[in-house]
Amino acid sequence: MVHRCHWVTSDPIYIDYHDKEWGEPVSDTKALFEAMTLEVMQAGLSFLIVLKKREHMRKAFFNYDLNQLSQHSDQQIEQWLQNDGLIRHEQKLKTLKKHAQIVQEIEKNQSFYNYLVTKIEETNLALDQKAHAPITAHLANKLSKQLKKEGFSFLGPVTLYSFLEATGFLNNHETNCFKHEALSK
Repeated sequence: MVHRCHWVTSDPIYIDYHDKEWGEPVSDTKALFEAMTLEVMQAGLSFLIVLKKREHMRKAFFNYDLNQLSQHSDQQIEQWLQNDGLIRHEQKLKTLKKHAQIVQEIEKNQSFYNYLVTKIEETNLALDQKAHAPITAHLANKLSKQLKKEGFSFLGPVTLYSFLEATGFLNNHETNCFKHEALSK
């Protein structure tokens, strides 16, 4: 019998996400941006809802092309608000453009991944992908405040922590989960 983290339901979408993606180290900008967007959209909702809308989001959000997202219009947001395949939260949708612009600006000097690593290190977080390294609420709050100063929004401590788990900055698979051991090697 395969042991997974306790939060994984029997839904095939959730199982697939956990087994193939959650906690795997991510360094690609587009993949990091998508993961961050999923976490932003999830705030206040079940993540399963977000996963079920994921393909709609990819299509509507130009497959997370930063150039297109950074230039979309208010008219585009109005269209998104009418699309029942999306999370129809106006402020979260407006955040996409701002986040895309911030990431593009970051990428003029360094990769988005290196930017995140630097920010994490500046916050004195234990960055060890091979060990269970929980972030305290205090440190997650500190990192969240740093990112907000850079212009990011909807990345409070809980959302940010979830993003770091999802993208492999932390290996927070439970110790009895088959993925914990695999990612600890």
